[in-house]
Amino acid sequence: MEAECQDDQIINNFVSAIVRAKQAGFDGVQLHLAHGYLLAQFLSSYSNRRNDRWGGSTENTYRIVAEIFKRAKERAGDYPILVKMNTVNIPVIVIRGID
Repeated sequence: MEAECQDDQIINNFVSAIVRAKQAGFDGVQLHLAHGYLLAQFLSSYSNRRNDRWGGSTENTYRIVAEIFKRAKERAGDYPILVKMNTVNIPVIVIRGID
């Protein structure tokens, strides 16, 4: 249940930022759904191993993005939201030196 509350807070934080950007006079915003950042981690089967409504199927893993768009539309109206996404889903590999 705590994870659900945190997910809801994440969504609300993104939506609040979108509303503030509109109020500040920006022409639109871009959600960064790539390069291992937070939203990209929800979308990736490599990092999202959840078995609740936020993980598993493509519909579930993209649910957070859909919720952000839905709530942003409710609060900001017709305001441009662009997305930056990876075209492939490969994990980030860290290469460590050998001692």
